[in-house]
Amino acid sequence: ELAVWAVNEAEHSQDGGQAKRQYAAKLISDQLKAKGITGIDEGTIYGAVETAWKEAIKDVK
Repeated sequence: ELAVWAVNEAEHSQDGGQAKRQYAAKLISDQLKAKGITGIDEGTIYGAVETAWKEAIKDVK
């Protein structure tokens, strides 16, 4: 759910494709840290972003 929220937020930014993914990953990382969850590697976060992005695209088609 967090990744889906981050992807939706990134869609509203003025950034391009890769920049939107980076923004979404930063949102996820920031939210996890705010909840005291640390030690999640960048690959896992980017994987969540990519999965959420694919789901969002599938829903549009």
